[in-house]
Amino acid sequence: MGSSFLSQIPTVIDLLQQIHPETILDVGKGFGKFGFLVHEYFGIPTVVRPDPRRMLREQSTVAIDAVESCPFYMWPHLDHIYRKIYLGRVEQLLKEFPPYDLVLMCDVLEHLDKADGANVVRWFLSQGSILFVTTPKDWFKQDALHENPDEEHKSHWTPEDFKQFGSSLTWQNIGPGRAFILSKQPLWFRAFGRQPIKRAKRIAHAILNEL
Repeated sequence: MGSSFLSQIPTVIDLLQQIHPETILDVGKGFGKFGFLVHEYFGIPTVVRPDPRRMLREQSTVAIDAVESCPFYMWPHLDHIYRKIYLGRVEQLLKEFPPYDLVLMCDVLEHLDKADGANVVRWFLSQGSILFVTTPKDWFKQDALHENPDEEHKSHWTPEDFKQFGSSLTWQNIGPGRAFILSKQPLWFRAFGRQPIKRAKRIAHAILNEL
């Protein structure tokens, strides 16, 4: 249905605000929620009154492109959000992309064969992009949905799988999924990662929110 795990949203937006990318490629953009949220939370300055006569993408400081393999996921509202949408499978389009500061792949890799997924990750890292990936923590079978074969699950990814790329890697569990950040250069992110102190801070923050 072109969606991803609900529990990812706060973490994705928090990390995007820390990275401050000027250009983003949203691979498998689904309904376009992350593109919209980027414009809302740090693309369009709060001190500027938005102009309803102009597209959101025209008023944002962040340029967002997208990749979509399914023609019937090309809804009219996406033109408000994305500068350009590449229609096709990401592993077949790699040489068409310019370099991006950040490549967002939320619940995408599990829909690719392992070899194709690895090639995609290597390509974006070779272009100097920061790569943000989310994928299910546990393998579960998913067949084609809505006559769309690209919805099928073809591979399962663990932290060990990402160590092959020779890049800086940090990750953590998020609900039923995992989030990974890969980059050529080591990066530090507030409250993200597997280090005990960061995990403790996240747990403490969650408890305080309930008080």
